Amino acid sequence: TNSPFLHWMLSNVYINQGKYQLAQKHLEACLEVQPQFMEALNNLAHILAREETPNYPRAMDLINACLKQAEQMNQQ
Repeated sequence: TNSPFLHWMLSNVYINQGKYQLAQKHLEACLEVQPQFMEALNNLAHILAREETPNYPRAMDLINACLKQAEQMNQQ
């Protein structure tokens, strides 16, 4: 499906079950459709930072994108 909300909801189910790889797959799919989905940016950053081999640079990029989106929303 191409519904970002559905992918985000499924990712939350998988996060709650500790299935982080499946959650990551759905968060990536969500962001492909809606790159500025703040909750997905945040959750994916959290997963990437907590992996066995953390991907801190990508996690920081995602957090920065999330902060930029929040700043733009506050300016409206």
